[in-house]
Amino acid sequence: MRDRDSELLTIPGVGAQTRQRLLTHFGSLRDVREATVESLAAMVSSKTAEAIWQRFHENSKL
Repeated sequence: MRDRDSELLTIPGVGAQTRQRLLTHFGSLRDVREATVESLAAMVSSKTAEAIWQRFHENSKL
């Protein structure tokens, strides 16, 4: 695990297993950052998907 990957663990609803599942599915933290809410919601709950998306797009709106 790279230190940057642990940034996902700071997001409510994301634990170690969810982080690993996201990184395995998307391939990298960069790809998780660039994912849409819809593609994130295919891996986690919609609430968690929105929290992840908001974390990486704090100055954007859904």
